[in-house]
Amino acid sequence: MRLYLMQHGDALDKNVNALRPLSDRGRQDVQKVADFLKTKDFAVNEIWHSGKLRSRETAELLKKGACPEATLVEHRELEPEQLAKNTLKLIKKLEKDLVIVGHLPHLARLVGLLVCGDEKCEPVLFHKGSVLALERIEDVCWQICWMITPNLLA
Repeated sequence: MRLYLMQHGDALDKNVNALRPLSDRGRQDVQKVADFLKTKDFAVNEIWHSGKLRSRETAELLKKGACPEATLVEHRELEPEQLAKNTLKLIKKLEKDLVIVGHLPHLARLVGLLVCGDEKCEPVLFHKGSVLALERIEDVCWQICWMITPNLLA
């Protein structure tokens, strides 16, 4: 199973818009990543996102640009301050590849838990709009496969 963790794109400051939708730059960055993934035959059945607008908009752009057949699913467990172990419980039940669009510090803690067994370990530095690919080896071990950030793409 592959698990793709994507930090939402750049969002407007809460002083500009309290709902914090994606900024123009955020939309461009997510679109750039989606366009790249589409050229790599990227396919998943579901894209999970938090209830926050910036996460949902990122998931929608990814779906539209890279995997239109995927279903969008909102999960409260993906909010920024939620416990990574609760997300891990949901992931353990899955067999198919999945994208999770979320926030820091939750995503960093989830990677720590999956790769190091400790959510305090943060082996990856996320950037807005970036995607990290992990692969489950057997049933308990996860390995980092690759990571792309918008600034790496032309």
